[in-house]
Amino acid sequence: MKNAYKNRACFRSRSLSSARSLLAALVLIAPPALAQTQTVSFDIQAQPLPAALLALGRQAGVSVLAPSELVAGRTSPAIKGDLSVGDALAALLQGTGLSFKFVQDNAVRIVGPDHAALRPDVTQRLDQPGFVPDDRVTITGTMIRGVYPSSSPVEIYTAEEIERSGATTTEQFVARIPQNVGRMPQYAAGTSAYERNYDSIAAADLRGLGTGTTLTLVNGHRMGLSSSGQAADVSMIPVAAIERVEVLTDGASATYGSDAVGGVINFVLRKDFEGAEVKLSHGGVTNGSLKQGDASLAAGTHWNDGHGLVSYSFHSASSLEREERSYSASVGDGTLTPVDTRHSLFASATQDFGDRLTASVDLAGAERKVKNRSTYLSGPSGSFSRGNYTSATETLWTAVKLDYRLNDSLATALDVTYADVVVDGVLDVFFFNAQPQRRNIADYSSHHRTLDYAARLDGSLFSLPGGKIRFSAGGGIREEEYSGLSALNVRQSTNRMGRRSPYAFAELFMPIFSEEQRIPLVQRLELSVAARYTDYQDTSTPAIDRSFGDSIDPKVGISWKPVDSLGWRATYGTSFRAPSLTQIDPFGGSSYIIPQQVNGAPSTVLGLAGFAAPGLGPETAKTYTVGFDFMPPTIKSMRIRGTYYNIDYNDRIGTAPLGGYNPFVAPLMVPDVIYRPPSAAFIEEQIRAIPPNPNIPNFDLSDPAAAAAMMYARTDMWIYDRRYRNLAISKQDGFDISISHDFETAIGDVAWGVNATHILDYRQQGSPQSLVLPSFEIPAQAPEWRGRAQAGLTNAGFNTTVSVNYVDDYVNPWETGSPAVDSWTTVDLSLSYAFAGEDRGAGGPRVSLTVQNLFDRDPPLLQAGNNQVINVPIGFDSVNANPLGRFVMLGFTQKW
Repeated sequence: MKNAYKNRACFRSRSLSSARSLLAALVLIAPPALAQTQTVSFDIQAQPLPAALLALGRQAGVSVLAPSELVAGRTSPAIKGDLSVGDALAALLQGTGLSFKFVQDNAVRIVGPDHAALRPDVTQRLDQPGFVPDDRVTITGTMIRGVYPSSSPVEIYTAEEIERSGATTTEQFVARIPQNVGRMPQYAAGTSAYERNYDSIAAADLRGLGTGTTLTLVNGHRMGLSSSGQAADVSMIPVAAIERVEVLTDGASATYGSDAVGGVINFVLRKDFEGAEVKLSHGGVTNGSLKQGDASLAAGTHWNDGHGLVSYSFHSASSLEREERSYSASVGDGTLTPVDTRHSLFASATQDFGDRLTASVDLAGAERKVKNRSTYLSGPSGSFSRGNYTSATETLWTAVKLDYRLNDSLATALDVTYADVVVDGVLDVFFFNAQPQRRNIADYSSHHRTLDYAARLDGSLFSLPGGKIRFSAGGGIREEEYSGLSALNVRQSTNRMGRRSPYAFAELFMPIFSEEQRIPLVQRLELSVAARYTDYQDTSTPAIDRSFGDSIDPKVGISWKPVDSLGWRATYGTSFRAPSLTQIDPFGGSSYIIPQQVNGAPSTVLGLAGFAAPGLGPETAKTYTVGFDFMPPTIKSMRIRGTYYNIDYNDRIGTAPLGGYNPFVAPLMVPDVIYRPPSAAFIEEQIRAIPPNPNIPNFDLSDPAAAAAMMYARTDMWIYDRRYRNLAISKQDGFDISISHDFETAIGDVAWGVNATHILDYRQQGSPQSLVLPSFEIPAQAPEWRGRAQAGLTNAGFNTTVSVNYVDDYVNPWETGSPAVDSWTTVDLSLSYAFAGEDRGAGGPRVSLTVQNLFDRDPPLLQAGNNQVINVPIGFDSVNANPLGRFVMLGFTQKW
């Protein structure tokens, strides 16, 4: 079925018009890494060092990784003329005590004075003798240290860019990434029929593929999983601790494992820091009671052959009430944002033992307490309930790494990562119109624990015309355990659910040709090949016999630069993902019996939710991307980047798609979601497995066989099936586009650009007998267009940035005629000034003002009622908008 609703063509036309408006906006984006080995014509004014390094990166086409704690507060001289990148960097860093290391010919890292003795010659490539392997970085998208994954689309956002984006928390920044769709929304917890998210976690979801398809890393290691082991909560990472964020918008299962189909987000935290820093901020909404305060303290030092850092962050926010917003005031008591308190502690230490061995330890601990309150509507009978949910989440995460350099071309590493997430949650619900009235207090506590230990060998092999082949190979074991209950997993049939997954991986990077070969239309040609083997073994107690065998997932990437101004890249890979631990439990969800209008007639519905349908198996996917990087020769420092992506799932794990239909109004359109009971035996099996909660007076279930026979004989009986199953079809394709440009003016340096994503098609099918339904351009799903724009001006210690956020319009099929939900455009403002001190910003304070949604625009109105995508009609789509309105924060930073 090409169109699931008749109005889709007109909305696509409107979206194209919206796209033209979006591309007229402005954004500052992380510079893509393009190889640069020849002399460059530089023109950089005397200015603060961070701005100068940013200008150098843009003019030379290299990625400059500069920790903010090293470069903040320093100034640089003007440089003008034809220089090599190394000579230009040496001139900018003269007198600062800093040095630099090339981590590839198109990526350079600024390092502190303790590393100066280890710095190789600036003209040295990684594949030449004498390079120090243990001092290289690993960029997201590859396991080979010192290699940039040039065939994969990777965006790098620095701490300065995050601050200038207007985001005051990590989850706000992640929400601003155009490719991320918040399918597990923090706002109005409990109101979405897709994800209740009572804990108000913030989970990354690149491409909007669903929870568990985006891998979240901290310093290259997996985070612990919150919300019953479903996803990592990025709100547990304090924004003040972040040095940079690397976003890979490509499937990476061959590198990282099964849960990287949609991509990877890697939070690289500050480590190489000397001195102390205090950050304070306070603010809130200008209309309502929500107030927020943040405080952080970081202290770091260097010693002989080592360095360490300790940082602490505190976050406190009061709630925003439904009654404080006109569009949600009529739906009853409740919170739109939770009462939220967080404490985070991070410590890191690195020590060299001689010239060959380096040990590093990262340790993080966090506590988060959340309080949500909501009134729930539950059907045409007018019954309702009021619930209070409180939770305390404690997270412990540690990573230990040993690096040993065998010789100048080989190094080995041992990694151990441990994560432990404990949630103590209680849901207290009072059912006012139940007969009789009743109160339920449910313990939703859970415990998720992972242990991953791996060993690898990497280095260089023989040479090709373009340089030496680089490789990484190794293996490890990942152990995972889960126990407890949750809002989606109300009962659990095992005492402890567990899985053990041995794995092995290998990767090659092959620089086939470089510009030294002087081949026409081949300045650079690189090939990368990776593969990962994983074996899934059940370790549950008692065993539930849900092992899923093994798999091998390959990935191939190619990068081709025909001329100096243009580069092409492409990737192809496969993935294999077993169901999560909470999904594999066949009796771990909930069932209920409710009165409900179905197809216009009073009916009785047996609902099944939150557990696996019989025979739930693993999912597989094929992903490929094709992209380009273009630097117009006639426009200095401009970059244009585009990527087409295609994701084709087989047996995708999920609930049957709704496609925008209300199953209770049009049951024949979604036969996988709502259907007549196939037999009395089917009903009896469900009653015995998970005794339903009957919301109908005098509904006797004491004899399951008799109750099943009675229910099957009724002509008004329906099954509402929201169990996890393997879908017949799940396909998405689209493209990303980004443009950036910077230039100098008489009043300062200006940088602008645009970063947008466009979904061409996303469709799903629950079974071969059902319709193919759209999974975008409808409420609680990704819009067709989504983008962010930004323009900034920097002059000495002053910086101002204006950002534009855009979400395209889409269809609301819940209302008669399927009207449009309007597009939403908001503007953010960020101002900062560093007062002159011993070094500007280092000895003097820095103040900042951030204003989100400057013009206080309400989210687009969305009317949706009970048992629809919005379980409670709160008036807005919490996946694609937020209720904050204008939000103002004042900040103060002092370094010593």
